[in-house]
Amino acid sequence: MDNNRFKKLLAELDSMDFDDLGGDDFHGTTVNDEKWSVYQQIATALLDAMDKDDHILKVHYLNKPNPEEEFASVMVVLPQLIGLDKEAKAAFALAATLCDRIAMTTTGNKIRISFAVDNIWKEGGNNAH
Repeated sequence: MDNNRFKKLLAELDSMDFDDLGGDDFHGTTVNDEKWSVYQQIATALLDAMDKDDHILKVHYLNKPNPEEEFASVMVVLPQLIGLDKEAKAAFALAATLCDRIAMTTTGNKIRISFAVDNIWKEGGNNAH
């Protein structure tokens, strides 16, 4: 791709509102207590593991479900090179077993692992994306 076309593409991406792409105007109002409980179990297990293992850099989690999303995820930030002890390994295994989806990314020298629970809300057809 030539440089001018690339610059034009970047300019178009900068002006695009990605929230409008899906046409998803979801707004949850009634929490699915069973799914929210699963989410809380995942978050608690990973937070406990972080307290016991200083190799886990951060755990990002929600205190309450986001009404704009049909799912909730807990994201763990780890150094790129890590070994998990027995307790951390058990927490990750529990999270992987309980969640509906796992996503992993790397940025710089960090790994981010997200454990997502779908259908956090009772309404909206619950087709998580």
